[in-house]
Amino acid sequence: MPEKRPVRGCRRFKISLPLWVRFRDGIKKRVGAKGEPNESGSEQEEQTITTDIGSGGCFFYTRRKPRVGASATILVDVPIRASRMASGKVLCHGKVVRVSEEQVQGKVGVACKIDSYTFRLPGRN
Repeated sequence: MPEKRPVRGCRRFKISLPLWVRFRDGIKKRVGAKGEPNESGSEQEEQTITTDIGSGGCFFYTRRKPRVGASATILVDVPIRASRMASGKVLCHGKVVRVSEEQVQGKVGVACKIDSYTFRLPGRN
């Protein structure tokens, strides 16, 4: 059988960049007298490195296995060419779309779809 490759809408670049990721495995519940929706669930945070990244998504390895569909907040350090000492940051919001069962050095591979992102330059908020 031919190897099944992931379907991607955007080009990915094989580059290792430091990142910080927070997964939120939210479960919607109805609570309270008025039945207001309330999101509850577990959160995981971890620092790691990208394997590949593009405007539509990224892949990296983590120690803990997030749930497919969990929301992801990702902060990526991006070097800025004009200044060799500074790096900018890209804040991404998305969802986990795939988790590999195969482990590499005790970590699982995580693919995230990026729904939105903003650039943060050094010295600016």
